Amino acid sequence: MPQFDRDTTTDQAASALANEIRSKVLLMTGASPGSLAVEASKAIVKHSPGLLILAGRSQSKLDQSVVELKRIAPDVKLRTLILDLGSIAAARKGAEEVLAYAEPIDVLVNSAGIMAVPWSKSPDGHEQHFATNHLGPFAFTEAIMPKLLASSRGGRVIVVSSSAFNMSAVRFDDINFKDGKDYEKWTAYAQSKSANVLFAKGLAKHHDGLRAFSMTPGVNPSAIFQNMAEDDFKMMQQQGMLNDDRSVNLDHEEVRKIECGSATYVWGAFSPELNSHNGDFLRDCGIDNDFLADHCKDDAAVERLWQLSKQLTA
Repeated sequence: MPQFDRDTTTDQAASALANEIRSKVLLMTGASPGSLAVEASKAIVKHSPGLLILAGRSQSKLDQSVVELKRIAPDVKLRTLILDLGSIAAARKGAEEVLAYAEPIDVLVNSAGIMAVPWSKSPDGHEQHFATNHLGPFAFTEAIMPKLLASSRGGRVIVVSSSAFNMSAVRFDDINFKDGKDYEKWTAYAQSKSANVLFAKGLAKHHDGLRAFSMTPGVNPSAIFQNMAEDDFKMMQQQGMLNDDRSVNLDHEEVRKIECGSATYVWGAFSPELNSHNGDFLRDCGIDNDFLADHCKDDAAVERLWQLSKQLTA
């Protein structure tokens, strides 16, 4: 395999891994136009996957993504799945449809998420970042586990996190910010990103035969930025991530071009180098556990979150 780094593009990663992509069944959540999930998919469809399942909340947006991908690879086999991860019942409804598929799932990429939204609760009564970015994916992934474990080539799960985990551990004693009274949107987002890392480690621990990894794509100009408020753009400009015209500052350590940020999706999903690893953190098409905050390396926190998630999604 070639040596990959932060400048590796999605096309370069997919071309190098073409034999691993060929004929595999991949389920990609958060597959709306302009997303990192679709950016990664644009490279994957060039190399004959067996089936690419695009999951998201909006059929019209999924249809747009299908048109975009078919323009690149007219013969690729695509399927769409309505999946709302903000509700445990909706996540399970999507999982029921997946369980009815004839095919096993070789790779699941949990890419859907929200970022820095105002205070709100999920239908299940949980803070919305924690609900959408963690509890929904937990419920969905656990529900379709039979499909992942049925993969003859070894099921794999990628959980897309972020370097934002540095801002907050999982607040086990108060995940709901005193019912919104102490709410701070970036801390809430960070809590969910720490949960993503712990979730991947929990998957690796609790399911024999499964490979699971968390990752960061870096800061990218993707669709998730569309809902950011004015003060959020100013904050990112102050931190040097955005230029004055709000374009990304590629000289910043955390910033990546979108075609480079999504390369780790492809590498994580298909690299055979990861067959001998499990539960690790991926960054810039490589394993980078040293990048993790200490609270994301805590085995007790992994198990505590696993048991809490089982309880809250029961």
